[in-house]
Amino acid sequence: MDWITKGGCPSEMGKFTLKGSSRSYWLIKKFMSWLVKHQVNEPKTFNYEKRDQQIAIGVINTLKKRHNEE
Repeated sequence: MDWITKGGCPSEMGKFTLKGSSRSYWLIKKFMSWLVKHQVNEPKTFNYEKRDQQIAIGVINTLKKRHNEE
């Protein structure tokens, strides 16, 4: 997603210029806040319940296999 081409204002990202300068500057705290809010993916959570179910199924299958071999 390109923020500016979709109508977003660069100043909302922390971009600014000084009078008499053609150079752009960035407010790093504002930019980092914008970056986290708009560009950083949420961390994936680990599904412990699914893992526990898979372990239980593995244990049951192993026990059935041992029981059938006896």
